[in-house]
Amino acid sequence: MELHLTSRTPPDTHRSVKVISFRFLTTARCLWSQALAAFPDDVWIYVQAGIEYSDLGDHPTALAWLTPGMELALRTGDPESALEQFVALRATSLAATGDTPDDL
Repeated sequence: MELHLTSRTPPDTHRSVKVISFRFLTTARCLWSQALAAFPDDVWIYVQAGIEYSDLGDHPTALAWLTPGMELALRTGDPESALEQFVALRATSLAATGDTPDDL
């Protein structure tokens, strides 16, 4: 599992990673929502949620996190340098769902 957590990453994100890894999806979804509500401008929440759902093979949910996260990174000038990861992760999930790459 690829992790990109930093000391600035909200504690709920760390817990989400552990919980989703054990496939307690209901709890993990709740924790991701709490982390996003507490830190709505943290692109790493979107990246990490996208990675976790992609790793589980849930590419539609991964895209539901990766797309708005990428839009946030673009809108804010990508101060966290996350765009490269978003591009690669979205491409993987788009291919897995059979969707064609878009202009994002």
